[in-house]
Amino acid sequence: MLEEGRIVRAHPGAFAGASQTPQAYATLLLQAAGEQARREGWEVQNTVQLLLRAGHAVATVPGEKLNIKLTTPDDWVLAAALHDRLSS
Repeated sequence: MLEEGRIVRAHPGAFAGASQTPQAYATLLLQAAGEQARREGWEVQNTVQLLLRAGHAVATVPGEKLNIKLTTPDDWVLAAALHDRLSS
């Protein structure tokens, strides 16, 4: 956990994981959870937190480590390097 730019608490590695996009949710479930959050004034950082707070189970499926998100120019540089490396 971060406070004022400093790490003040960490979770054990056994609880660590990674998630990838795209993530998929049933539209009506997501809409209902979002409406509940607005009505009750929840503050959540992501869709998983939203659905868990609304009492829904969130399942995982195996992913591909090289499925990277392309958002910033640096992401595209990394993608090009991976492509070049894997294509040779």
